[in-house]
Amino acid sequence: VVCIGCSGNPEVYNELLKNKFDLIIFTGSADKGKIIAKAAAEHLTPTILELGGQNPVIVDKTANLNTAAHNIIFGRLAINGQACIAPEYIMCDKTIYDKLISELQKRFVEFYGQNPETSENLGKIVNTSHTERILKLINNPGNGAKLLHGDIAKCNKEQRFITPML
Repeated sequence: VVCIGCSGNPEVYNELLKNKFDLIIFTGSADKGKIIAKAAAEHLTPTILELGGQNPVIVDKTANLNTAAHNIIFGRLAINGQACIAPEYIMCDKTIYDKLISELQKRFVEFYGQNPETSENLGKIVNTSHTERILKLINNPGNGAKLLHGDIAKCNKEQRFITPML
């Protein structure tokens, strides 16, 4: 069995997968998953591909907003949100929207302080290309998007630091 994480490069995958394995488990992007699947097919090797997803969080009006906010921030920012199961977006009842935003903002400060760039609880993004991808999303968020928490100016591409934002 070989387990391959998402931080390697295709050349490493291709070289590694020239060997025969009983099972291949891969976690990462769809593009890299295709490389893994093609290489595995050469040996008819069973493959488990976990290609990440768009993980919604649904918060209805009966939710405990304190607990929901805590769990959302923890789930999103554990290992800097670089987990395939990290929440991607929130859908909530309009009647609790403002209260939920307030609770989320409190949790950011509770977890990472007023200056998250100095927090010992917040790491760096895994590599430069992922940092650039995230910064591109931040700088071009789409129609109607607005920043509710965080300071874009505190992001640092060279240090691979992305401040927590909502």
